[in-house]
Amino acid sequence: MSQSADDLPRLLSDIAAELPPYATAEDILSHPRFALARNHYMRVMIDSYKADTALRHLMHEMGRNVLFNIILGQDALKNPDDPSTWPSVGSLRDVFMPFGLSSPRSFDDTLARMQIIGLIEIIPAPDDRRRRLVVPTEKMIREDLIWLADHMSPLAVLFPERDDYLPALSHDREHQCAQRIISTQNYGEAYEILTPTDPILALLLRQDAMKILFSYMLAAQDTGGSRASLPYQDVANRTSTSRTHVRNLLYDLEKMDMVKLHQRGGRDVEITPALWSIIDYFMAKSMSGHDLVWQVARQIVAADAMAA
Repeated sequence: MSQSADDLPRLLSDIAAELPPYATAEDILSHPRFALARNHYMRVMIDSYKADTALRHLMHEMGRNVLFNIILGQDALKNPDDPSTWPSVGSLRDVFMPFGLSSPRSFDDTLARMQIIGLIEIIPAPDDRRRRLVVPTEKMIREDLIWLADHMSPLAVLFPERDDYLPALSHDREHQCAQRIISTQNYGEAYEILTPTDPILALLLRQDAMKILFSYMLAAQDTGGSRASLPYQDVANRTSTSRTHVRNLLYDLEKMDMVKLHQRGGRDVEITPALWSIIDYFMAKSMSGHDLVWQVARQIVAADAMAA
């Protein structure tokens, strides 16, 4: 993109004066293809990072996912000609820690693991070698393109007649950069989503909880009912977690009257209508948020093309 970070406030203020059309959560929930899009989204989330064991283990915690996104967003914002704007360990820590998803030590450990598996490089700043810069690698950018395609694909399922999402599905880097820039303006909303007051959503945002629950919900959908039979160990293997973690999650959900466990070991799990309603709204709201950011990003790319 040809705009610099200095141009961003003007661009955002221009766009914010009239947001582009996007699908609201209510639009998505009432759409006749919602169940198809929701189930597709669940499968995408379960299968994420399936081919890369090291990356899958790194990203199974919400805090690590958030840090991954912050690094890419701050990198997209930088001015290539001004090293002081480049993301550093310190500046990333300042953005990430208010989310309350990690301790300072865990933050440092996550950066170290990202470096080990080839997602980032940590190098001295050219203007101050005491300052350590965090640079996304080609591998990290490639994984982000896959992430973006995955999160736009449910919208493509919902609206098969539209071509809005083709740049994401085809891994277009200009749209990716614009999407990351817009996401940096959305940290407040992201914080609200990741720190819900609803105890059920707070539970589901724990380590791998969504993937575990989605495994049972999809199995129930496949049988055409509300009950699923999946042994704890099978779900643990699919989601790269432990049998105990799967069992404890379902026990906690049962205490909240969100599931009913009719047999031991996960062999007869009933998903209640109340839990379906919570998940449906959460998924619709997530898709709506992704659509809004995407449509604004498309405007930035179009404005950039017109300026060129």
